[in-house]
This record gives sequence, C-alpha cells and structure tokens, in this order.
Amino acid sequence: MITTDDPLLALIVRFVISEERDKRIDEEFIQRQLATMREYLERFPTAEKQSRAMEWIERHAANYRQEWQKQVLPRQAAEKRCSDCPLAATGGEQHCDIHREWIQLLQNYLKNQIDSRVYVQEALELLRRHKDQLRFRQVNRVRENCGDLNCHVSPERAG
Repeated sequence: MITTDDPLLALIVRFVISEERDKRIDEEFIQRQLATMREYLERFPTAEKQSRAMEWIERHAANYRQEWQKQVLPRQAAEKRCSDCPLAATGGEQHCDIHREWIQLLQNYLKNQIDSRVYVQEALELLRRHKDQLRFRQVNRVRENCGDLNCHVSPERAG
C-alpha cells in the first residue's frame, strides 16, 4: 500500500495507481532498495552489518518512498488514458493534448518546481480551457450510444 505525507500527492496516487500494478511496482522498489543496501553493507565486517543495516534503513526509509512515488506516478499516468480521450477509439498509445499537458503539470509538481496550490490552479485552468471540447466529446459519445442520428442531447444532460 502506498502512503504519503503530502495530501495532494496522496490524492493523485489514489486516482492514478491501480492496486494490481501497485503490488508489482512495490516488489520492484523493495528489490532495488535491498540491492542498494547490500551494496552499502559489503564494505563492513560481518559483525557490523546488522547495526549498519538498521542505521541505513533509519537514514533512508522516509525519503525513498516519497522518491519512489515521484518516479512511478508519471509513468503510471502516461500508461493510462482518460475515459473521454478522443484518441481512445484509435487504440494507439498516444495521448491527447489535455493528457500531455496534465502529465507535464504533474511532473513539475513532483519535481517540486511548483507547489500544490499552483498545481491545483493550473489543473483547474487546464480543464477550464478544454471544457467545451470535453463537453462536445461527451455529447458525441452519448449520440453514438443512442444509435439515432436524430438523437438530441444537450451538453448538460450528457455530462
């Protein structure tokens, strides 16, 4: 399970990382950390390894989890596609402009280039700029599903 002290990062993690992927990625993360710790412990005599391992864990544990999340989130976000993405029907791996902008915004936040307040403001601005475009896609999807070319759906009813 993923934990974080940053409330906004916790919210992003909740919506971006699936539990199925989380377990596999957690295992990879743990294995990398064990390999790093073993490499560190090689320089010490056997009698000191236990105490040195505990020191290493105390020194690095808190920061490693946060850094792991910052590396994994953009990768996870890049693998997902929004349900209203205009490219969803193409089956390709590309993302729409909105998703690409959001991933860049997320990366800026995770690299501490912007704070949570700026991230939220810019994410809302991104949605506002594309609101009509997203609403139009939703109306078209509802019309396609109703199967009637004369189907009249207002944007308010669609989304």
